[in-house]
Amino acid sequence: MAFRTPEGLAGQTGRNGYSIPERTWPIFRDTNELPTAANLSQAITSALDASEILVVLCSPRSAQSFYVNEEIRYFKARGGANRVLGVILDGEPNASHKGQPALECFPEALRRPVASDGTIDFTRSEEPIAADLRDPDDKSELDDAAFHAQDERLAIELKRIAAGIIGLAFGKLVDWEALAGEKKTAQ
Repeated sequence: MAFRTPEGLAGQTGRNGYSIPERTWPIFRDTNELPTAANLSQAITSALDASEILVVLCSPRSAQSFYVNEEIRYFKARGGANRVLGVILDGEPNASHKGQPALECFPEALRRPVASDGTIDFTRSEEPIAADLRDPDDKSELDDAAFHAQDERLAIELKRIAAGIIGLAFGKLVDWEALAGEKKTAQ
């Protein structure tokens, strides 16, 4: 996935203190880009050390994954707690707090504070904000208009992810894109 920043925003300072990039690349995806290495954990920690943002694909399967939890824990411990973005693919946020741990989509390290030594604070909870890419539960009653609305919802959620990556408030990104569209229409 690549996202081109609307004209005029690139180079400004985002809310995360970083310069807003012209594009959101390169994006490292561990399943496609991890090198063959004698030590997998070393390759992953090297990739995490080189990353400014960690995007976590959240589902009950990822919530139960030791490796996903460790990647989040490591990233937060090295100072990235405010640079972890969740994307819900399946399951329910905070279902474990509601007595349904099998439906939980957020890994433990995403739901809890992590100290600089990597210790997860199990006495406190954090409420992650995440983009939601889940499909509607009942697709049998979706007509063409509903499918179109679903496509629009997904486009909005992908834009929400892009806003988090570039360090811009979602509303400001939408406003800038609308302004850019108006300029193109006027030309």
